[in-house]
Amino acid sequence: MYELKESFRDWFNTCPDRPQADARLTDWLDQAKATGLKALHAFIGTINHWRAQILNYFAGRHSNGFAEGANLKIKLINRRAFGYHLFESFRLHVLVAFDMTEAASL
Repeated sequence: MYELKESFRDWFNTCPDRPQADARLTDWLDQAKATGLKALHAFIGTINHWRAQILNYFAGRHSNGFAEGANLKIKLINRRAFGYHLFESFRLHVLVAFDMTEAASL
């Protein structure tokens, strides 16, 4: 299982383009299925379900990580204040959190 995990990590970190990533993912999935481990069935199903979207990462190595992080930070600001009664107060807190204080004067 450890070697399979490491080969998956290697696949993700070293494939230079989408076609090669697709071919190596197919090989990895075949290896995972060959183990017969029931613990991998759900993971293999998830990979197959989202295969096209996963492989899209290799087209330019872009992810939505920054957007997810920004959304989390905004949610935490809102949660910490138990909501805001005025949108302007919320907006100002978000601008300060993202160090956009010059935009606050707009």
